[in-house]
Amino acid sequence: MNGKILDSKQLIGSLAVSLGTILTGVFAYLFNVIIGRSLGPGHFGEIATVVYILTLVTSFGGVVQTIVTRYTSEFHAKQELFSLRRNYRKFSLFMLYVGICLVVLIIIIVPVLTRFFSLSDRISSAIALTSIVFALLMTVNRGALQGLQYFTRLSVVNVLEVVAKVAIAYVLIRMSFGLKGAATAILLAPVVAYIMSYIFLQKDMKGTEGGVELKEVPLNRKELLRYSLPIAWGMILLSLLYSIDVFVMKKFFSSVESGQYIAVSQVAKIILYLGIPIAGVMFPIITQQRITGEKHYKTLGLAVTLTLVVIGILLVFYKFYSAILIQKMWGEQFKEGSYLLLSSSVLAAIITMINLFVNYYLSIKNYNFLWALTLFTAVQFQMVMRNHQTINLVLEELRLANGLLLTALVLYYLFIKRAQLKTVFIRGK
Repeated sequence: MNGKILDSKQLIGSLAVSLGTILTGVFAYLFNVIIGRSLGPGHFGEIATVVYILTLVTSFGGVVQTIVTRYTSEFHAKQELFSLRRNYRKFSLFMLYVGICLVVLIIIIVPVLTRFFSLSDRISSAIALTSIVFALLMTVNRGALQGLQYFTRLSVVNVLEVVAKVAIAYVLIRMSFGLKGAATAILLAPVVAYIMSYIFLQKDMKGTEGGVELKEVPLNRKELLRYSLPIAWGMILLSLLYSIDVFVMKKFFSSVESGQYIAVSQVAKIILYLGIPIAGVMFPIITQQRITGEKHYKTLGLAVTLTLVVIGILLVFYKFYSAILIQKMWGEQFKEGSYLLLSSSVLAAIITMINLFVNYYLSIKNYNFLWALTLFTAVQFQMVMRNHQTINLVLEELRLANGLLLTALVLYYLFIKRAQLKTVFIRGK
């Protein structure tokens, strides 16, 4: 019965987060369209590159979000409410300090970044990148909402953030602020999201009543360090997988070519944006199952099934409607890049499955997968840096390297579960 409840909770949570992700994707698309149609492929490529740099820098925040999710889930499962609240405040204060330090660093290195990626507007880049403070604070709140399994509230916060971004960008661009208007929208949107998420967490994080513990249960610092370091490395590598194609295009191809590709990749990565929440829902549920000693292969199986369904539907759609889709979404000036949509979508699909298995291994605290993740990330960097004559060649190299990585992750799962799979197979016979 308990297993059925968890399966139902996972399905409902996945649907709630997926619905929120669809709405988030719609408004994120509107934001990109506003930038692309208003400013053209060149400037769109610039603002998209800045966003990916921001994503890579805040990958550290993703580590903290994963840690907060894990400990929130554990404290909540054990009803250690006082510890839950105290550690939430500690993580928030820590991320505030880190965010301020990173903003100072960013202000110093902005000239270097703009030269390396051929960005034309340093001020716009600096404005957008200073959003890192609230972006990092949001990772704590997202982790808390996820760990408490408030998936609907998490979806509302995510949708509100992109709605605010779209509204602010539209108004400022109409007022002729151009790139600076888009950058300001990127800066203010996480502020709006943080305020809403803070309101949603008031009841759980501001109460005074305790749980089963009489005083705060301190975090095991050594255990936290052992857990956070592999997560940090895994999240950084995942962020590189998400963004390496964009960085390569912006570095080695013209502003128009890179802008067209980035627009196409935004459509392709809808697969990734819909798949990531499924892994996000799976993570706290498997963490809880691990703590209580329950089997979790069904939870992983359901997550894999849902992800493959999303991938299959979108790949079929992209195969038959790529040209029409890009033209309708982005306009004539982006149509030339439509032939890249299917190739980019296959790459996004592979990375989506990699993300799912990485999150699974992190939730069960098995970090051996990092060897394969590190190796194949280094291999693909080497490949694309040496051979990047055409965009198609770059995509072929990335698909090959990531396909081998996914194969390694799946084979490792079959290896560590060989005894359990053998038992299931024998029973089936």
